[in-house]
Amino acid sequence: MSSLISRTVRNITNTAQKIDLPTGVKTIRVQYSDSGTAGALRLVRGAVSANDAAHRLTLTGAHFVIPSGARLPLISVIGVTALYVQTDSAVGAGNNTLILDMETA
Repeated sequence: MSSLISRTVRNITNTAQKIDLPTGVKTIRVQYSDSGTAGALRLVRGAVSANDAAHRLTLTGAHFVIPSGARLPLISVIGVTALYVQTDSAVGAGNNTLILDMETA
């Protein structure tokens, strides 16, 4: 039987931030909103280190780009233990919110 876990992360900024995933997560649904100046969210899954994630977050096609107000369909994360996220710009006026809905095995 699977279960659902929801996690909310607020005020993500323009430096790579690690989000550890619970054991057994197989899919995630991502929803992002920004009411300020941070811009789009970049997300990397499966990075082997913080340095690897920081590099992938700068490469075209090596990360997901999620505009404010978007909700992505299910993303497979089988075997992934953490996600790395960052925004295009620093958090200024306003705030941002990332919601991860996770399904476990």
